[in-house]
Amino acid sequence: VELCPPGTYSNDKSGVCLKCRENTYNDKWAQPQCLPCKSGTFSKEGATVCENACKYTIAGTEIEYNLKALDRQVLQQEQSTIQG
Repeated sequence: VELCPPGTYSNDKSGVCLKCRENTYNDKWAQPQCLPCKSGTFSKEGATVCENACKYTIAGTEIEYNLKALDRQVLQQEQSTIQG
């Protein structure tokens, strides 16, 4: 029986590894299921982590802000502060 790697699961004795579905993830080996992404995050099929959606929508409008680049800049600033 093959041990399924992260991003996959096997829920039966056949040992066939299946990819985690969209908006689920698995970061460990040999798991019987994938875990759902938390609110505000998402994942693609076969994911080992969920990513931050970083989107803000103004209710009642079609205006949507994608803040992913800003999230990356803040992370880089935090890392340079820690290393500095």
